[in-house]
Amino acid sequence: MFDQAFLEWFTKVHPAVLPAIYVPASIWTFWLGLQAGISVPASMALFVAGMLVWTFLEYVIHRFSFHFAPNGNFGVMFAYLIHGVHHAYPEDHRRWVMPPTVSVPIALGLYFGFRLVLGPYVNPLGSGVAIGYLVYDLTHYFIHRGPLTSRAGRFLRTHHMQHHYATPERRFGVSTPFWDYVFRTHR
Repeated sequence: MFDQAFLEWFTKVHPAVLPAIYVPASIWTFWLGLQAGISVPASMALFVAGMLVWTFLEYVIHRFSFHFAPNGNFGVMFAYLIHGVHHAYPEDHRRWVMPPTVSVPIALGLYFGFRLVLGPYVNPLGSGVAIGYLVYDLTHYFIHRGPLTSRAGRFLRTHHMQHHYATPERRFGVSTPFWDYVFRTHR
């Protein structure tokens, strides 16, 4: 993607790096919620809610941030860098997961922004969002890696490959097509 090895290093990551970052972050933020006095049942409910929130964020980010209609040369270049290169080279295994150089700053911005609104409740909620993100990115990796054996895996792979090869303006859900059905972008 870049002619310079230093810049190129920031655009790719091995998928094993993601659990090494997001599992400890999820555990830590969940623990912070418990330390703030949020009960275990409430924390578990917020964790599950966070995973569900992630599915909506996944859809919105993919549809409106990754597939925005660019204006001008800078917009075209920016759109290509953030997601267009993945559509141009969908079988480039080096870019099947989002590098932490991109995802961690976004995650921190969202965390601190929502902390202003939700206070300590952001911790168990954010813990679920982090695991939801991890499931999404690893699902994306395995979908591209090759055929999946489970019925759900085969369905998700077909759904996502149709997004890549037939209808890039539709089928934005990767880990779940739920929001595609809600917003009628599933066909």
